Amino acid sequence: FESRAPSLASPLAFGALVAFVMNLVTLPLVAQRAHVSLRLDMKASRDASEWIGRLAGSWGLKRATAQAAERALVELTELLQSRGIDKVGLRSTRSEDRIELDLIWSGQPLPEPTGAPTPEDLLGSVESQEQFMVWLATRGALRFTQRVHNQMCEARLIFED
Repeated sequence: FESRAPSLASPLAFGALVAFVMNLVTLPLVAQRAHVSLRLDMKASRDASEWIGRLAGSWGLKRATAQAAERALVELTELLQSRGIDKVGLRSTRSEDRIELDLIWSGQPLPEPTGAPTPEDLLGSVESQEQFMVWLATRGALRFTQRVHNQMCEARLIFED
């Protein structure tokens, strides 16, 4: 080993390499997951806010991360409720330095957020209003993606913690 990789032959370098590999191997074991099905009724925003608040407390999320995730979740559940969708699945995963928040529902996907929203977006068409709402929801996220699979829509927001 010393002749093939002399830079890794020192105990310190070898120990660091072992620690790095063990971190990669055990990372899926330390990821935290939670899921819930939420009825989109008059108290849906409060229920969504309470759910993410409980997760933030039990997972030890930073305050800014918890607030951004809560704002996004409340905004998107209100948008889905305004579309007449009656139920949404919420799934969250926390790994080392980020939280992924998934919303799963049956129906049409959300519009892509506007690049630079204007006050006219609020007075425009329903689609421009929805684009504005999606922008509001996703502005604190690192990434926002959507996909449609088997007539189910899934929106994923990733927040850095």
